[in-house]
Amino acid sequence: MDRLSTPDLLELHAILRKYSEDEARDEGGRWTAGGGSASADILAAATGTPPAYAKAAIATSIDKASAKAFFSVAHARGFDGLPTVVHSLKPGIARGDIPLVRGTRPEFAQQLKTGDYFAARGTFGTGIYTFQADDPTVRSYGGSGTTLKMSLSADAKVADWAPGANGRYTLAGESGDKMYTTLAEHSPGLAKTAAGDDGLTAALLGYDAVRVVDDDGTTREYVVLNRTMLKVQQ
Repeated sequence: MDRLSTPDLLELHAILRKYSEDEARDEGGRWTAGGGSASADILAAATGTPPAYAKAAIATSIDKASAKAFFSVAHARGFDGLPTVVHSLKPGIARGDIPLVRGTRPEFAQQLKTGDYFAARGTFGTGIYTFQADDPTVRSYGGSGTTLKMSLSADAKVADWAPGANGRYTLAGESGDKMYTTLAEHSPGLAKTAAGDDGLTAALLGYDAVRVVDDDGTTREYVVLNRTMLKVQQ
């Protein structure tokens, strides 16, 4: 994967810095003006050495280049920290947290709570795939395992994946498009990798999670990138 020079990183930092931390968000936690930022340090991390704990996940990934970049960015942003384990999710949900569920095997449920960070490549890019209802789809992911109940913090930065004119789901807003274009000029390898993994793109831009939106505007699922923004029920 191509490495960016210091001048290129500084230029990318200036181009991609698109929001203020004080910018207003909507009721779903999404930035009202859209877009996050990828700092020079984060862009450098994307082409650096991934954390040791991600070795097995990268080895089994369908796209090793993307997995290396994703885990490197997640680690650099602190997304791989532990979630908050709570007795009840109700107080947080009452304050605006988004209730989520994830069907998984018991050992993987425990890993999400207390172990190494793990994210996998899916239809909408790399991340931790979750749903908003305990439905058959959720249980099918866990097989004979367990349904993990959790919530996404109301403070999380959330982007949307929405179907475009051609029916393909894409990361909404101009920040992703601008990043692809800019990276293509300075680091074609990273640009190609990010273009094929919307989870990596969202992580580069600093989003904590992405909401997958259907044609009718309803939420299909959430792909969580930042594990520290989760509360998990004991």
